[in-house]
Parts: sequence; C-alpha cells; structure tokens
Amino acid sequence: DRLDEAERLVDDALRNDPVDPGGMLHAARAMIRAKRHERREAEADIAKAVRSGQGFIHFHHAAHSIAAAYAALGELDEAEHWIERSASLGFPNYTFFEADVNLAPLRATPRFREFVTKLRAEWEHIPGEPD
Repeated sequence: DRLDEAERLVDDALRNDPVDPGGMLHAARAMIRAKRHERREAEADIAKAVRSGQGFIHFHHAAHSIAAAYAALGELDEAEHWIERSASLGFPNYTFFEADVNLAPLRATPRFREFVTKLRAEWEHIPGEPD
C-alpha cells in the first residue's frame, strides 16, 4: 500500500535507464497506476512494457506484473491471458500465483483455478514416475 514510495522508486529507475530492457519497470509502474485506477496511464505503461520486452529472456516477470495490473483494473480476461503467458515464458510458479495478493481477483474465476491446478500437477510430477 506504499504506492507513492513505489512509484518514486520506479520513476527514479526509469530516469537512470529509460530504455527499460525487458519492460519490467514499465510493467511495475502499470501495476501501481492500475491500483490507483489510472486506467489510461496504466495501459500506456503496459504498451511500453510489451514493446521493451520483445525477445527479452526474462519478460515473464513483466508479464506477471502486467497480469497484476489488469487484475487491478478489473480486466480479468486480460489478467488471465498475461499470467498464463508469464508461466509459458518461464515463470510457472503456481505457489506464488496462489498467494500473490495482486492476483486475488483472479482466484474466483474457473479459468484461473483450472490453470493453477494444471501448473500444480506439472510441478509435482516427477518424470519417470507413475502419475
């Protein structure tokens, strides 16, 4: 809930590195702005994060923050798309997704529950052992 402090930190980082390789800073600022209900600004930061993140090996972190921003905006279909993208790009951490307060609005949706159940089954499966 320390949005002002978080925004100052992100803005300072963007002043030091305006290119924002990977889009993580713009995605984080989008989440902050979404929590403030600043839809237009959040969506602009999401667009910048996506442009900056093209081809970046750790874009899955930005994708997670984009999902959280959309969840805060009440855009649950978009949030689900982005959390699924985060997992497919290298961040399939179902335990974090289940506990992340920023994803709380998604927990009531059947799509998210099915997604997390699938991730859990993949995570817990030991190759070569019976299911």
